[in-house]
Amino acid sequence: MGFDITFDPGLNATGYCAAQNRKVIECANIYPASDCVTEFAKLRSIMIKTHGVISVLAEKYGPLERAGVEKWQTYYIPKSRLHTMDICADVRGILLGVCLQYTGFVIDINKESRTKDEAQQHADRLGIKAPKDARDALHLAICEGFVR
Repeated sequence: MGFDITFDPGLNATGYCAAQNRKVIECANIYPASDCVTEFAKLRSIMIKTHGVISVLAEKYGPLERAGVEKWQTYYIPKSRLHTMDICADVRGILLGVCLQYTGFVIDINKESRTKDEAQQHADRLGIKAPKDARDALHLAICEGFVR
């Protein structure tokens, strides 16, 4: 038996939620190393740390079975600068690439119009104290059925 994981991509904080048997086993953020100044250095750091998170979870809970990464929400497009969208695409690409090294089941998750308030409500209901980006990853896990 293995585990599932979802990611809320971000350059300064990438949230993740890992679940086994539809129950949360870990919900936290991945931060780039503090000495990373450039976007490239932050992306590389996120890649290395994501490998580390998945490896540690796999040692403890078995292989990664399914992974999900938040799909870019189309309603953000008019509100976002092109540079911001490029960064988000870079982080998503890294997360997808890392996950594909552990499992062939990697999906885009679209939370549609669900809000951050809903993510907080789900975290409260499950008794999970986690940073905002990790709560968003929890919300994605619930949307996809990885967590009840």
